[in-house]
Amino acid sequence: MRSNTTSWLPVIVYTLAALFLCYEMSLQAAVGVMTQQLMYDFSITAKGVGWMHAGYFVAYTAMQIPAGVLFDRFCTRNLICLAILCCTIGNLIFAMSLTPWVAALGRFIEGFGSAFAFIGTLVIAAQWFENKRFALLVGIAQALAAIGAMSAGAPLALAIAEWGWRQTLMTLSGVGG
Repeated sequence: MRSNTTSWLPVIVYTLAALFLCYEMSLQAAVGVMTQQLMYDFSITAKGVGWMHAGYFVAYTAMQIPAGVLFDRFCTRNLICLAILCCTIGNLIFAMSLTPWVAALGRFIEGFGSAFAFIGTLVIAAQWFENKRFALLVGIAQALAAIGAMSAGAPLALAIAEWGWRQTLMTLSGVGG
């Protein structure tokens, strides 16, 4: 017979992975809220902000298949921990950057780490739960991803208005770390 601690372990592990998914989705959408501040601080146009932001999606897209292959070969826990570290460090680099190129590098590192969030959550759902729970767990993951993206809207805009985009992003880095 399983102990209560053991029976809750899959839920805890899945919840942590799903919260990472929520976190990375808020990082993904964050630039949309701070476009004006980025244009001002970096003396660039909206096109420049678009190029800076594209670094995220280049890495995110390029890593989707390799992330799946890596999850098939290596420890899920280690990959997710490294991915969280990439998101946190990338976000910190972005927050502290003084040039658009360094900011784009930070976004690229964030995108690299973010590529592992959804796949990792699904891997945990498949490894730690019965097959009949998989669709429910995917739905929960998708809902948390949407919540993460929504949190990059009004709540993030309020934080940026109060503390500025750099301080807000540094705080988000602390949340990830």
